[in-house]
Amino acid sequence: MENSINTSTTALGIAGLLSNLGCKYLPLELHEGASDALKHPLSRKLIMVSSVFLITKNIKLSFAVVSLFSIIVMAINYLTEKYKNKQNHSY
Repeated sequence: MENSINTSTTALGIAGLLSNLGCKYLPLELHEGASDALKHPLSRKLIMVSSVFLITKNIKLSFAVVSLFSIIVMAINYLTEKYKNKQNHSY
């Protein structure tokens, strides 16, 4: 079991994505201009892809993992907004 996790590029990609999410405080250390550049959605996606690629060494899998992550986040945001709107309109 342990050996299959160590060699699984998917598991390594997910681990890389989670470690990338742990770097959320990085903009606090950067100059204001660089910090503003990191706020752009495309630059954040590229950073995520590069982080996953460093672990998986597979560019197609890196894009797939980041795309799947983005779809999951969009779905969660959509459902959260839908739930909030439903709660605001109920009496």
